[in-house]
Amino acid sequence: MAFNLDDFIVPLIPTSLPRVPALFNGITVTEPRQHAYARARALEALGAWPNATDDWCQPTFAPEVGGRVLGRFLCEAPGEECVDIVAQEINCCVRVVDAETQRCLASLASFYVDIVLKTFIQYSDDTRQREDDDDFVEKKVDPFDIAEKAALIREDNRCILTRYLDYDHRKRGADRGSDHRWTYTQACYIIPHMMTSGHLTAWSMVRAILQPSGGLDTKQVTGQRVNDLENILTLDVTAYGHFTYLDLWLTPVKGRSDTYGVEGTSIDVLEDLLLRKNPVTFTSTDPQERPLPDPLLLSLHRACVHVLHLNPLVLSDDDAECDFMDEDSG
Repeated sequence: MAFNLDDFIVPLIPTSLPRVPALFNGITVTEPRQHAYARARALEALGAWPNATDDWCQPTFAPEVGGRVLGRFLCEAPGEECVDIVAQEINCCVRVVDAETQRCLASLASFYVDIVLKTFIQYSDDTRQREDDDDFVEKKVDPFDIAEKAALIREDNRCILTRYLDYDHRKRGADRGSDHRWTYTQACYIIPHMMTSGHLTAWSMVRAILQPSGGLDTKQVTGQRVNDLENILTLDVTAYGHFTYLDLWLTPVKGRSDTYGVEGTSIDVLEDLLLRKNPVTFTSTDPQERPLPDPLLLSLHRACVHVLHLNPLVLSDDDAECDFMDEDSG
C-alpha cells in the first residue's frame, strides 16, 4: 500500500458549530457568508422555537439542530457560488421582528432536514426505477440497466475506485495479462433518484445550490437525466455498501482533474476497500461518449454525507430503522 490510511480518515464527530466557519476546500470567508454563519450559530444557541402561529408550526427538531444544519450546509456547499446561494438563503430570512426571523430560519432548516437529508439517506442505495417513468411504464425498459452497462464499459470493466476487474467480464475470458484481481461490481447513483423525482421537492435544494451561472445545469440529473453517466459510479460490492451507507465519500484534489481522495469515517471502512492507491484518478474509455462522474455532484454527495454525520439528530424516532443515527449518536 503506497499511502497512509490515516490521511483519509475523517471521524465526523457531532459537535457544535465552531466560532469561525471552515468553508469547504479553502473557500474565502466574505462578509455575507460571515453574517449567514453568525445567524446559523445564533439559531443553534436559541433555547426554544417561537410560539406557533396559524400559518407556521414548530419543527420537530430543536433550534440547536436547525442552526447546525444550516451552518454545516454553508460550510460544506461545493464551490464559491454554491456557498453564496446558501448564505443568501439564510440572510434572506432576516426580519424586523426576531421571532419572525427565527420562524423563517426554522422553515429553511426544515426543508433541508425533512426534504433533503431524510430523502438522501432513505434512498441512497435505491436504484429501482420510478413508477412514473414513461420509458419504464410504456416500453418496459429500465434506463438504469442501460446506464449500468455503459458505466462499466467507461470504467474498462473495473471498479472505478479499486480498479479490480469485474467478475463477469473475467468469466467471459477477457485477456488482462498478469492482472488477475477481480471483484463483483454494481452501479449506483451519486445523487439518489428520489431527490430528482418530479413529485418530490427535494430537487429544488439541488437547484438552489447548483443553479448559479457556471454551475451544473439543473436539467443535468432531473427526471430521466438521473441515469446519465455523470451521475453513475461503478463500484465493487464493498465500496458500494460503504458509499450508499454514507460511510464513504470522494473529496476532489485541488489542481488535479478528476482526482479524488477516497475518504471514510473509520480505518475499517478504508481497509475494507483494499485500494491500490489513494487519491484515485478517474479515466474513461471514451471521454466524449462516456463522460466521467460530475465533480459537482460528487461534492454535493460529500456535503450531504458530512451534514448527516455531523447532525445525526436530524433523524426522528420514525427513522430509527436507519442504524445511521444510533451509530453516530453513540
